[in-house]
Amino acid sequence: MSTTNQLRHAQQRLRRITAEWPADPLRPKIQLKTFLAALAEHPALSPRAVAATNALHQNQVSSHVSGLSSDSTAVNHNLEIFRSLFHKRC
Repeated sequence: MSTTNQLRHAQQRLRRITAEWPADPLRPKIQLKTFLAALAEHPALSPRAVAATNALHQNQVSSHVSGLSSDSTAVNHNLEIFRSLFHKRC
């Protein structure tokens, strides 16, 4: 798949996730949904960023963190992995 097609596919996936993202009633002026819509238009959007967003949307991060022991080192390690996935090429 060419780079242009990969970008187009990643943008379409992120737009779908964004459309399903619930609005935050407590912060009507600050919406993650708005940020994700802007991110979908970024020229360097990567499939990894879309996968990280999807993991957040599916609440997979919460289930991983809740399954960990109370060892803060393990929690910090997993958070760093998630951050690297999301920020690598956003």
